[in-house]
Amino acid sequence: MSVTAGRGSSLRIAGGPMPLPEEVRGGWLTRRHLEIALGLLWLIDGALQFQPYMFSRAFFFDVLGMAQMGNVPHPIALFNHDISVLMSGHVVAFNAVFATTQVAIGISLLWSRSAPVARIASIVWALGVWSVGEGFGGIFMPGMSPLEGAPGAVILYAVAALVLWPRRAEDDAVADAGLLGRFAARLLWTVLWTGTALLELEVANNAPNALSAQLTELADQEPALLAAMDRTVAHLVVGHGTELALLIMMTQVLIGLWVLRQSTRRLALGAGIAIAGIYWVIGQNFGAIFTGQGTDPNTAPLLVLLALSLWPRAEARSSCAIPTRADAQGRDKEQVSDSNDRKDSTSELAVVDYQDEQAHLAGPAVDHNDGDEADMGMVDSEQKASKSTGNTPTPIGPFD
Repeated sequence: MSVTAGRGSSLRIAGGPMPLPEEVRGGWLTRRHLEIALGLLWLIDGALQFQPYMFSRAFFFDVLGMAQMGNVPHPIALFNHDISVLMSGHVVAFNAVFATTQVAIGISLLWSRSAPVARIASIVWALGVWSVGEGFGGIFMPGMSPLEGAPGAVILYAVAALVLWPRRAEDDAVADAGLLGRFAARLLWTVLWTGTALLELEVANNAPNALSAQLTELADQEPALLAAMDRTVAHLVVGHGTELALLIMMTQVLIGLWVLRQSTRRLALGAGIAIAGIYWVIGQNFGAIFTGQGTDPNTAPLLVLLALSLWPRAEARSSCAIPTRADAQGRDKEQVSDSNDRKDSTSELAVVDYQDEQAHLAGPAVDHNDGDEADMGMVDSEQKASKSTGNTPTPIGPFD
């Protein structure tokens, strides 16, 4: 049996593999659609890298200088310092290379034929920028929290590329068929949310006025509307930094752990999307893209992308349903059963007919009467008389 299908996952029917259209399996939530979304995020990063501020010496010293702060290992801090000195002499050339590379990765992800190469480039570039350019996303710096973008957006680009890397036919979720596999992808989500939750245990994050001070500082360079929102929230949380830090930590731990259970997976992923949206508006300020100095939309869009890749999908039902192997086996069993029933019925009829024939041959005729016997007697007498005289009897017609 052959069924026309497009690209996508495969389904085994009648013992053999058959391609199944992504539109039937997951609707809009397919691996390819999520990969296109990742490519669009890379394009946004590349476009932000072409901003005038990025072509100034201040950008290299500010970004790379930030990577040298905190408890970054000394060899990496020293390497970052040397890189910043080297690039400061060729700012325009280096930044043009950075921006062009990110745009090229984004465009390549949008085209299915070049996507495999783009995934490799995405992982390599993200790991390099995260470890060297950003000092591991600033997670070793005091006061860094998921509200401000820990563990860094660029590392999530590498994680997304691994999760969306197709390894086999799509399964319950897009990430289940990725390079990491089902368990590793969910475990990575758990480590990401619970690990960043532990940052709230730092004194710089759970002090009574820590959160208020962070929001006030973020409002300095934002547009008037976002700055007013930051200052309003900062005023509301004054003196409640400890309680809010504990609430953030417990919420993230639950989001990280609940994804490991089938019954609470959708709840965990939905809560993760909601919390990421809150972080994006309040703490991350849309990645500071309105200040002219933002390099990416920050971690929230990547967290949403990861949540969608882990989201359990219900198979879309179609009026022209595609049979599965179980359905084919069921129909085969029904056909065999019907054939056996027909054979049994034919055998029974044959036995009955045979019995009737034997009874008819063995028993006397019952379909004649006395008048018929008299007529037969007359015919026999006439035949005997004709034999004795040698004359042929004249047939008696109906009018004789």
